[in-house]
Amino acid sequence: MAASGLTPRGHIMLDAADPRRAAAFLAEGLGLAHERGNVGGVVDALEGLARLGTETGQPEAAARLFGVTAALRDVVGVPYSPADIEYFAPTREGLRHSLGTDGFAATEAAGRELSVEEAMAEAVALGRAALA
Repeated sequence: MAASGLTPRGHIMLDAADPRRAAAFLAEGLGLAHERGNVGGVVDALEGLARLGTETGQPEAAARLFGVTAALRDVVGVPYSPADIEYFAPTREGLRHSLGTDGFAATEAAGRELSVEEAMAEAVALGRAALA
């Protein structure tokens, strides 16, 4: 399957409440995007894995992944679109509820400090936990 199709399938599996299949698609999409130097693909996969973390009881990891994706978006000059903001709003609100407003802000800020490699390692661990 083409790398560009893996991450959207991961999001579809999350929407269908199938976190195991979502984890597999998102992790594979992340790896391929990184191998190809596709920063946008890395961001998309990390955001999907952040959603997965929220849905599988890993809110701290999810918030850190949202932080790193925001930092990557800043670096490449691709801000969240209104559609992105709307799409991720329920997930981000769930994280604020789980972590508290200040906890979410602090954890997301910590994620902004992660390197891409650190973020990928955290995302892979998150995906493995979802598969367990």
